[in-house]
Amino acid sequence: MVRFLERYGYPLSYTTVDSIDAEPGQLAGAHAVMDIGHSEYWSGRAARALAAARDHGTNLIFISSDTMAWRVRFERATVASSQHGEAAHRMTSYKEHASLDPLDRAPSGLFPHGGADLVGSAYNGCITPRLGGPGPPVYHYFAWTPAAGLKPDWLFAGTGVTAATSIPGILGYELDQRTRATPRGSVVVGSGSGKCRPIGTSPTRGTIGESTLYTARSGAFVFATGTLGWEYGLEAVPQASPDVPSAPDPRVVAMTRNLLTRALGG
Repeated sequence: MVRFLERYGYPLSYTTVDSIDAEPGQLAGAHAVMDIGHSEYWSGRAARALAAARDHGTNLIFISSDTMAWRVRFERATVASSQHGEAAHRMTSYKEHASLDPLDRAPSGLFPHGGADLVGSAYNGCITPRLGGPGPPVYHYFAWTPAAGLKPDWLFAGTGVTAATSIPGILGYELDQRTRATPRGSVVVGSGSGKCRPIGTSPTRGTIGESTLYTARSGAFVFATGTLGWEYGLEAVPQASPDVPSAPDPRVVAMTRNLLTRALGG
């Protein structure tokens, strides 16, 4: 994603979730905030900073999935660290053992609504199948198709996407979809279905990854891919999976550029 953004010369700067947690005001006035990648762990303060930015007119673009699943907090480095005392050095979350968390003022555990009230979708428990073999984990990826009607028009303009389009290899390896907490007026702009396997004790609740879009009261839009594989349509990463595109897919590139054009004001 960084290579894509830099290649096209977008005016941008970079930050991290712990930095946003420490200085929520840094998002003020941005045309857009992009959240990229496997974005599973968020502090409550960082999530509130994104919600406040949205409510003041900043567009949010989530090129991610399994987004905002677990609430965490950031704590100082311990004496065991060479950076003893440094703020925001440790990420703490009790995850499924949240009842054991001794800190009530900044509890960890599951994020309320799985983040769907902000992102538009939430992790549905689906992990696409993993291929066997040594080395880093490699997963299967599946096809993504646009929703009927190709709405909104500005997203699909000039992309070459039609009602019959199927873009292979960009859906996986974890999938998000709408829930009851998804904001009213949210639309699915595209989706795909993949085989799933449960992980740990988490039940698989769905097999669909949905790309969603909604407009907040401020007029800002919030887009979420619902899949980690969207980035592989922007830049070839062949070691990620034999299923992912071997070169940038011009349709994914064009849709993403339309998003950024809209987010930057034309």
